[in-house]
Amino acid sequence: MRGLSIGMKDRDASVGDEVRPLATHDLPAIMRVQEICYQPSLIEPGEALLSKMLLFSMGSWGCFSDGELAAYIVCVPAVGDDVIPLGRPAISLPSRPDRLYIHDLAVHPAHRGRRIASDLVRKAEDIASWFGHKRLSLVSVQGTELFWSGQGFEPVHALEYAPGVPATYMVKVVSGT
Repeated sequence: MRGLSIGMKDRDASVGDEVRPLATHDLPAIMRVQEICYQPSLIEPGEALLSKMLLFSMGSWGCFSDGELAAYIVCVPAVGDDVIPLGRPAISLPSRPDRLYIHDLAVHPAHRGRRIASDLVRKAEDIASWFGHKRLSLVSVQGTELFWSGQGFEPVHALEYAPGVPATYMVKVVSGT
């Protein structure tokens, strides 16, 4: 996207890593990372995830290590405390979004502990700031609340994100907006 300079590659990525916008041809690699990282009820069908990526392409980034997808993030603009449904294709963006919703962030287990997830959260913050959004929001699953709290997110309420999957809706105020 022209005018938006949020290149993680220069400041955060490890030697041999490339951070770039995700493309349609990355979907098979994204699905492989999803299947390794999530329990079955949290794996989003490819067409639903791709619809979110295409609807707001500047919110979808991948970190590639030696050409393989190590981690990815998919964000979309949102309004209020709306939770973006898992498994349903996105068909439109809100006309007046007030936050950036982190719909998915996953790091392949072989690449954990390298701060890639934190770097991708910083990228989401940069995108939110550039668009003038004052908040980031997300649904924390699989016991990741401690990670998200460490990134500055605060719990808002508990919910069931998928059948039998407890989750926590969390929000962070973005500085610099």
